[in-house]
Formats: sequence, C-alpha cells, structure tokens
Amino acid sequence: MNAPRRPLAAWTVGLAGAWLAVRFATGFDGLSGQDPYEYARFADALRAWLLTGAGPGAVFWPVLYPLAGGALSLVGLPVGTALQILSGVAWLLTFSAGARLMAMVGIADPTRNAAFWALGFGAAPFVLRASLMVMSDMMALAAVLWCIVLAAEWRRDDGNRRLIGCLGCAAVATMTRYPALL
Repeated sequence: MNAPRRPLAAWTVGLAGAWLAVRFATGFDGLSGQDPYEYARFADALRAWLLTGAGPGAVFWPVLYPLAGGALSLVGLPVGTALQILSGVAWLLTFSAGARLMAMVGIADPTRNAAFWALGFGAAPFVLRASLMVMSDMMALAAVLWCIVLAAEWRRDDGNRRLIGCLGCAAVATMTRYPALL
C-alpha cells in the first residue's frame, strides 16, 4: 500500500469499528419508520423469490437495495441486518470516495485530508444515522460519489475501465434511488 492511501485506510478501518460499536452498543436494528419496514418486507419477499421462485409482488421503490439485502441474507443473516450492513458498507464507500475526490483536487496533505473528512463527514450525526438506517440513501450516495470519482479519473487518463465503472455506478445509483438520475 502506498503512503498516501495509508491514512485513508486507517480512518476507514476506524470508522468501521466505530460503526460496529455504535450498532452493538445501541442495539439499533435500523428499522424506524414506515419506509425501513417496507424495505425489509420487500427484501424478505425478494429473498423468498430467490429461494423458491414465488413472485415478490409490487413495490413503489427501485429494487436494487432490497434485492441486494435479500441476496446478502442468503448467507444466514436476518434480512434487516443484511440491509443495515449494506448501508454501513455504503457509508464507508462514500467516505473513501469523498476522500479520493479531496485528494484529486489537492486539498491538504493525505493525512490531514483523511482526518478532516473522517471527522467532518464520517462522524456527522446525520450521515452516521443514515448509515445505521435500513434505507437506500447511503447506497445511492456512494454510487453517485463513485460515479463522480471515476468520471474525474476518466477525464484525466481516458481509461475505458473508468468510463464503464462510471456508467455502472450511475446505473446503480438510479436503480437504488430514482432521483439520483438527475
């Protein structure tokens, strides 16, 4: 691992530990309000569809987040926990994308950059709460930010892999939250 990425990796591991500590200390399962329960219900229906082929029924929202949660639950996790883990991982991916964008524009040195971003974004109460909720917000935000990162990197070196990754992230964002298309 090269030196500029070490602070980012250390802060990412630290934030993952903090997320786990908050999750287990509070016992919060991410289900609070009508929308998280509906996501969990539909993810459970999609899990049953993956296992048995029984139709999951209709839903108003885009299906990628509950589908990913239902698929992750196939490893033995409860559906709500799988969805909450998706939100937490998306929070870490969003953190790494934001730090990478800051490094691309040359804001501060890598150590201060990662520390500033971890404390300013990663520990922000609204963002931390969104990472603990069974909602697709963090997954869509991670996909949008990674779309921007890959687009900026593609502009610098014209790599087709980055363009394909950018378009893939845009598709993930749209399949997670319809307004992300805008």
